[in-house]
Amino acid sequence: MITLPTAAGATTEYEDFYESTLAAPVGASDTDIYPTTMPASAVGFLVIDPLGTNPEIIFYNVKGANYVRVPSNTDGQGRGVGTTAPRAFDAGTKIGMYSIAEFYEGIANGALMRDGFLQTRHFSSAIDPNSWIGTGETWNYVGNNGQREYQYVVAGDKRTKYNKGMKVRMPRVIGVGTQSANFQSASSHFARKTTPSGMTWTDDLTTAGWVTLTSYPATDAALLSRFDTATGSGFIFFVTPQGQLVLSAYNAGAGNAKRIQTNQSIPLGRKIHLAGTLDMSSFTTATNKIFFDGIEITSALTSSGTNPASFVQAGNLEMAAFNGSGFINAQMSEWSLWSAVLTQAQVRDRMHKQLVGNEANLVSYWKLDGNFNDSNANANHLTAQNGAIATSVWNAFNAIEYGIITNLSFSAGNTTITVWTGAYGNAPYENLTGIGYSAAANPIGFPERQNWTVSCHFRQQFTQNNPTGGQWYNIGNQQLSLPMGEWNLRYQTSPVTGLAGSNIQYQALALSPTAVVEDEFVTQSYQNSASTQGFPRFRERPVNNNTGAQQIWYLNQKQQGGGAGTLYNMDNSAGIPVSLVEAVSAYV
Repeated sequence: MITLPTAAGATTEYEDFYESTLAAPVGASDTDIYPTTMPASAVGFLVIDPLGTNPEIIFYNVKGANYVRVPSNTDGQGRGVGTTAPRAFDAGTKIGMYSIAEFYEGIANGALMRDGFLQTRHFSSAIDPNSWIGTGETWNYVGNNGQREYQYVVAGDKRTKYNKGMKVRMPRVIGVGTQSANFQSASSHFARKTTPSGMTWTDDLTTAGWVTLTSYPATDAALLSRFDTATGSGFIFFVTPQGQLVLSAYNAGAGNAKRIQTNQSIPLGRKIHLAGTLDMSSFTTATNKIFFDGIEITSALTSSGTNPASFVQAGNLEMAAFNGSGFINAQMSEWSLWSAVLTQAQVRDRMHKQLVGNEANLVSYWKLDGNFNDSNANANHLTAQNGAIATSVWNAFNAIEYGIITNLSFSAGNTTITVWTGAYGNAPYENLTGIGYSAAANPIGFPERQNWTVSCHFRQQFTQNNPTGGQWYNIGNQQLSLPMGEWNLRYQTSPVTGLAGSNIQYQALALSPTAVVEDEFVTQSYQNSASTQGFPRFRERPVNNNTGAQQIWYLNQKQQGGGAGTLYNMDNSAGIPVSLVEAVSAYV
């Protein structure tokens, strides 16, 4: 505290430094200001939005329990002191006392004329490069592009206020869950409903939810199922030992089935949204799809037995198992089951908000936030088996989400801001008023660098028979959807040739599945005979996706010479049985 004279024989104490945020919005004519935490001094000068484009200085002379009051809403008497002007501010905007009283005295007596004094003593916290600045405006939600890329609209041209690479802090307005279900296969954890309600439909099916897979299973392991082993009827949404995701449905026999299976594997240890759709009567890629984080994943459709046009409902409804087996190691939350084929737009719309529970065609919805209850009217409440819990400290949503601005566009008086939230974020599906932004590389609370990646993993071997020499092939449809912004893009693979004789083998990332013009991504190796042993290949380079949309990058492969034989996308023996395409944000 600093004691300064205010009149003959009188003194008043002012705080040397104080900083908080607005607990409630402030209108341009308001005389009561509500900070989140109160200043210590009874009177003082405060700066609202100190690093914004239009900060306002106020003078207060009344201090209540949770507010300070200015003597007037007119310029210079309480609101809009000095050259500033009264204006409106959103909740969450920074507010502080930066030794304004001492500053005025120091100007008069010359005490502040020393080099560096103002910066180091009086304003160092206000200009801390790691602090967040309140935006002072509302960001209106627009949509989800998939791959954790979201868009908001702000009134006015904000292309000079915000830049690509800026970090954003997004507190949620609407409360969300904080817990999840934790399933351990070694303990045979799962949850069950023996007589499910509302489950009589036999064709269109969608199931979706958030998962962190902690290990790949030794045998097929289920996320959600209703399956009866005795009759071979029902459906299963499961993960293979290679990490591939499968949705299958059965009609009076395990051999009478239709299924969709991804080429790509689910990454381990990463929060990811999974969704699968199955249309038994119209079994084409138009309606049968699997999505990772709202991005459609290349998948194979297969039919067997009687090629059924419908499935039969039978068996227990189970989470993390099927018919009491096929256990999985995973954390799960926000899981839903639908009697319809959801579109990609619908999957994206619903993946980053809590459902109401009465949405059209919704059969069951388990938040898994402290219990296994169904929030839908069908009330398919699950019973935990073998000690499974729904109180793990993990959830799809964070109270505060963080992101990186990756694109800005201006049209019709509004700026569209594209935000990417990384591998563990999930932007709020709501209009936001308390956003902070920062140009710092690592502002306070911002997640660590390893969180800011996108990747695709392939643990299954795919082939190209009798390749044409010199022709590029995207074997196994290995590809990555790259969000907007600047990246360090790389791949790792161990391809194999099964062609006779010596040959030169090439790998590359490219924007086409059949051609490569991006020479910087090409690697090559020489093999003197047909081999089942792959040689690891690595390549990395910077990429700037400034196209205004996501790009598809393909991991391609070719041989200099062709002929009878087989090319393999990766070694599946004692080498490195994984292909990986990964992008790390260049902004962190």
